[in-house]
Amino acid sequence: MSERVAVGDGLGAHSPRAPAQTAPVRLTAGSAFAAPAVIVGEALLVLAGTLPVWGSRLEAPQYPKGLSLWVYGNRTEGDVTEINGLNHYIGMRAIDVSTVPELAFWPWALVAAGLLLLVAVFQRGLL
Repeated sequence: MSERVAVGDGLGAHSPRAPAQTAPVRLTAGSAFAAPAVIVGEALLVLAGTLPVWGSRLEAPQYPKGLSLWVYGNRTEGDVTEINGLNHYIGMRAIDVSTVPELAFWPWALVAAGLLLLVAVFQRGLL
């Protein structure tokens, strides 16, 4: 007969010094973390829909206050006319949201992300 040798602290698995195994926290429909996770996630998505996707601040001696441009999912704000004039002068195309097809999908991407968040939290095993 062979003798078994325990590896570790020598006291076995039921030792008071053996580390306790904890299960990972899961966000299920009945979980205490599910509702706050959805609320925070959806609030961040709403915030993403109201903040600019891209922005730029240009500074030059000719423009002491500088020029700024902010691109949202469906519009541009800032000194767009002045920047487009400068872009034309150096041979660049005008900045126009309608020429960027990806921005047309921005609202749909936010809605899809919100739905995926709901599915991920409340439909266990789907994602």
